[in-house]
Amino acid sequence: MLKNQIAPALREMGFKGSGQTYRLDVPDHWAMIGFQRSYWAAPDVISFTINVLAFSKADWDQRREQRSHLPEQPNPNRYYAPNVLWQHRIGHLLPPKPRDVWWQLKDGEPTEAVAREVIAGVRDHVLPAIRRQTTP
Repeated sequence: MLKNQIAPALREMGFKGSGQTYRLDVPDHWAMIGFQRSYWAAPDVISFTINVLAFSKADWDQRREQRSHLPEQPNPNRYYAPNVLWQHRIGHLLPPKPRDVWWQLKDGEPTEAVAREVIAGVRDHVLPAIRRQTTP
C-alpha cells in the first residue's frame, strides 16, 4: 500500500523519499514525514501512524554543535525533547480535535480506503501545517 498507493501521491505533493521517510524540499528547513509501524499489533494486523517534523536547518545545526550525538538531519520517527523542534503525530493535526490516530490493516483486506484517508490527511492538514512552520 505504501509503495504503490501512498508514495506516488506523496511524490505528486512534492515529497521525496521511500520506505518509511519522506521529505519536502523547503529552503532552510527540514520538513519530513515518517511512517511508524506499531510492534504491538496482532500478527495479522499492521497498525501505523505518521510522524510530522519541521525545523530550521540552521537551528538544527546549532543544536548539533551543542549535542554531538544528534544526526546530520533529524529523523521524523524519533522523538526529540520538547522545544527541540516542531514535531507531531498526524492525529494532532487532523480535525475535529487533536488525538492520536493509528490506521489498521488486516491481512487480505482492501487497502484503498485507508490509503485515500492517509493521502487526504497529508494533503489537507499536514502540508498546510508544514507550510505554516516553514514560512517566515
